[in-house]
Amino acid sequence: MLKNKRFKVCPGGSGVWGGLKVGAGILVFFLTTALYVSAQGQVSVSGTDSVSGTDSVLGSATIPGSATISGALPITADSTPPKYSFISADSSLIYNDSSALSSFFQKLKSLRENKTGTIRIVHIGDSHIQADVFSGKLRQNFQTTFGNAGRGLIFPYKVAKTNEPSSFKTSSNVAWQAKRNVFPDQPLPIGISGVTIETGDTSSELRLVVKDQGGLDYSFNKLTLFHAKNEENFDFAVYDSLYREIGYVSTSAGSINKFTSTLLFDKPYKRVILKSCPRTTSQTCARIYGILLENCQPGVLYSMTGVNGAEFRHFNASVYFTEQLSALKPDLVIISMGTNEGFAPAIDKEKFYSQIDSLVLAIKRSSPGAEFLL
Repeated sequence: MLKNKRFKVCPGGSGVWGGLKVGAGILVFFLTTALYVSAQGQVSVSGTDSVSGTDSVLGSATIPGSATISGALPITADSTPPKYSFISADSSLIYNDSSALSSFFQKLKSLRENKTGTIRIVHIGDSHIQADVFSGKLRQNFQTTFGNAGRGLIFPYKVAKTNEPSSFKTSSNVAWQAKRNVFPDQPLPIGISGVTIETGDTSSELRLVVKDQGGLDYSFNKLTLFHAKNEENFDFAVYDSLYREIGYVSTSAGSINKFTSTLLFDKPYKRVILKSCPRTTSQTCARIYGILLENCQPGVLYSMTGVNGAEFRHFNASVYFTEQLSALKPDLVIISMGTNEGFAPAIDKEKFYSQIDSLVLAIKRSSPGAEFLL
């Protein structure tokens, strides 16, 4: 298994990630993320430095109704759980090495005190993340405490004929071809969202509406489109809800990143329309990998990229994933996968560990400033 101070792993016990194969790993992950943000939205960062709040995070923490967690302790409860032969409760540990995330904690402390800059978190996972279940609550609590820098990365899941989070809504006037990374034999390359959509219809419009969540305003005045930017790809005109043009994306325009185009608006919006605009007959399709929404305010920008049924191997095979991830400039990458591997009749533990290492190493190469929580 990869060893690095900037690489934090929360393993389970016997078997792979615990008695229930990888399922116990998700339990440990959930308990660990619960330490980050309390149910009251109060966040504390401890270890070397402390940020005020009620509960401590990854230094020493108390979960109501259970044991105080410090160092590496067995998961216990007030009541004795039923005995099952496949559960090894004594082997389920939370490894609480706060030094592994000390740089991230220091950034949070600085943001809280100085109220300047942006901390960027990227949460990668499967169906729990596609639905924005874990990531949605963490986003709200981080932003309530440290500031709201915007909704972060989204994808038009509904246009791809799959479920999307309740915090935004997408639609289109035409059908788009779609591919999720769990179907590697299908055409279309996969990028930052683990899902790609494409259409050759020159009349296509992609409509986006963002919704406020937990008292947080998710209006945006900065939009970064992750898309194919080759000679055969459409341009896009961007309109507001009254169908007034507010921006234009050219596939021939220069960009630091070959997959992104960024627009800055003179005021915040919650509704926009992206309309395909072919300039020449050689432009035959539009291909979209994701959309990043920001408000240019200091705070936390919490992006999620999740795919129903995804496993580590699927993100490893996503050809543009880590390259496009670098455009998000993550300070912290959270990876919460492993449940779907647990459905296999048998698991090759060494192969599974190798798949984890491959993904983490690829992200580290593309985003060397990122710290990790698994």
